[in-house]
Amino acid sequence: MPAFAFTMDTGVILFIVFQFINVIISTIKSILTVNGSRMTAAVINAVSYTFYAVVTKMLTEQPFEVVIPVTFLTNLIGVYVAKWILDKTRKEKLWIIMSTIKQENQVDVEAMLRRENLGYTLLPAQNDRFVFTIFSYSKEQSKTIRDILGKFDAKYSIMENKSHL
Repeated sequence: MPAFAFTMDTGVILFIVFQFINVIISTIKSILTVNGSRMTAAVINAVSYTFYAVVTKMLTEQPFEVVIPVTFLTNLIGVYVAKWILDKTRKEKLWIIMSTIKQENQVDVEAMLRRENLGYTLLPAQNDRFVFTIFSYSKEQSKTIRDILGKFDAKYSIMENKSHL
């Protein structure tokens, strides 16, 4: 029998499940420690390290033939699952797109933005230009804005609104 083959007893199955959960929690912990509030970071770290202690206890009871492939596969799959969970639970943010448009294109750009129900402000600028400040509340709106501005080869800058009142 090859060295990497092992029997799937209850201990091995529990180790696989706990290791998989540990990877997901650890990945979420890494992301939320950087991007979350102090309280969120503190709670997820407490949960993560406590759970890790359980996995470490189980790890000492498993042979390397189990630990190595399980650790590799659960990290490969678990990180992907954790990122997917965070992407699905993340709320949309307000993006502010600013673009300077030539006077001859101003009416067309404005009509396209209105047709797509996109919020914007418009200011006249120097040298026969207009400054559009366009508001995007979702990925779909951002794509639509990019497509509209792309039709006129318009340059733009983007800001993410992170402030709260």
